[in-house]
Amino acid sequence: MKLIGIFFLLSFSFWISSCKTKIQSDVPAFSAKQFNGDTVNLIDLTKNKVTVIFFWTTFCDNCLTEISNIHFLQDKYKNNEKFSFITIAHNTDEEIKQFFAFRDTTNSYQQYRNYLKLDSFDLPILIAANKGYEIYKQDDGSSIAGIKDTSEVSKLYKLFNFQGLPTTIIYSAKGKLVYTYSGPGTMRGNIEDYKLLIANKIDSLVKN
Repeated sequence: MKLIGIFFLLSFSFWISSCKTKIQSDVPAFSAKQFNGDTVNLIDLTKNKVTVIFFWTTFCDNCLTEISNIHFLQDKYKNNEKFSFITIAHNTDEEIKQFFAFRDTTNSYQQYRNYLKLDSFDLPILIAANKGYEIYKQDDGSSIAGIKDTSEVSKLYKLFNFQGLPTTIIYSAKGKLVYTYSGPGTMRGNIEDYKLLIANKIDSLVKN
């Protein structure tokens, strides 16, 4: 399946970093609108909870693959009051709505979403973009996704201290950053090992 590429306008640098673990900061002061909901404060959502935050966008095929593989965490811990799973999408509310509401067979990412069975997606989504993206056709017939306002991405990266999508971040119940991974875990060789690594980290945190 040929997927749409990712391209940031104005030569904005977008790259996938290597795996990195850091323990150096707290949950940042970040407010955003929930998909089809009200504006919420991240500190309030994560208070006294081990929290997984997943950063993604609808036009990133690696993001969709990744989230389909770590979605199991929601099922495993959804009844645990000490756990929270939040996703932050660099999309507008309308883009997310279109992504889940329509089965457009001409849209590569909607095809891929259907292939990954993301119709069962039930994770909370915070909207991190006001202007979204545009699709541009290339001379070779392929397409690229161009971010309309790269400053929105830059602010998000600086606030949470990462570079690249997808990114998974884990905070302890005390709001301390304990894990960051930028780049698709599905490319680490064995996705089952990666899923086990994430689950073990959460297990150790919720038991404390």
